[in-house]
Amino acid sequence: MVFQVGDLVTRISYNHDVVFKILNIRGEVAYLKGEQVRLYADAPLEDLVLYLPTRYEDESVINLNEASDGDVVTVTGEVYSSPTVAFFGRNRSKLTCHMMINNIAVKVTFFNQPYLKKRLVMGETVTVKGKWEQKSRLLLDRK
Repeated sequence: MVFQVGDLVTRISYNHDVVFKILNIRGEVAYLKGEQVRLYADAPLEDLVLYLPTRYEDESVINLNEASDGDVVTVTGEVYSSPTVAFFGRNRSKLTCHMMINNIAVKVTFFNQPYLKKRLVMGETVTVKGKWEQKSRLLLDRK
């Protein structure tokens, strides 16, 4: 396998205990820096394997017309109604506002984030991420 500087790797001989970033490669030796642990190491290239996270979320902005029902999407749109906050239960809230996203009127709901009311200004363009419900034209926030 061909490794490049910046790749995330683990070491076979240490049972993949630490994730490293490759800082430099000289000959058949890679110089590594720990991602989560303050650790520097060197290892032969044949001892390394590429690290791929088990969960990867694509956060690129997409066109809402191309999204399927139930997809988690990141979209950009313009706020066209004042956000309203409803409090219920103990320490629970629901903020809703309406946005125009790709010429589709969408109701956007945020749970337990009342502080966003100050940041969602009418006429402003914002980017949001959430679960798209196509039938009800609803975007539910995901933290």
